[in-house]
Amino acid sequence: MPFSTEEYLALPRGETWLIKNIIPFGGTVVCHAKSKSGKSWAALGICLAVSQPTCDDWLGHKVYHHGKVLYMQMDAPRNMWITDYLLPLLRIGMDLSEFCWTDRASAPAAFNILDTAHRDWLAAEGASVRPQLVVFDTIRETHMADENDSGP
Repeated sequence: MPFSTEEYLALPRGETWLIKNIIPFGGTVVCHAKSKSGKSWAALGICLAVSQPTCDDWLGHKVYHHGKVLYMQMDAPRNMWITDYLLPLLRIGMDLSEFCWTDRASAPAAFNILDTAHRDWLAAEGASVRPQLVVFDTIRETHMADENDSGP
């Protein structure tokens, strides 16, 4: 049922930000930049801020909610991801205990977010973790649609 303007303005508004002016609570953010420009490192930094209850901000932006993070790493082979990203973070003492990981080796073959069975798998993964934040790295690897054509 649609609401009048007055009714709509009276509805509970809920939370606005996970990270102030960066990630809306319950929203979607797409990070787009040239290859090898640091998108994965930025995403990991955001995930660390959300996963650490003692972290008040990420690069000067207030973190409002903390909790588990589900990181779906679809870009690199598992061994490369562990060697190039996870081990360096662990070596400098980063706490990754609130992270849950999945990758293309553990996802359904030829993972495609547009495939209902694949979406159901992802929903089950999320339900088992109940994360505050889900990261797809890289979203381009999760669908088979033409990225230059948003038409039907």
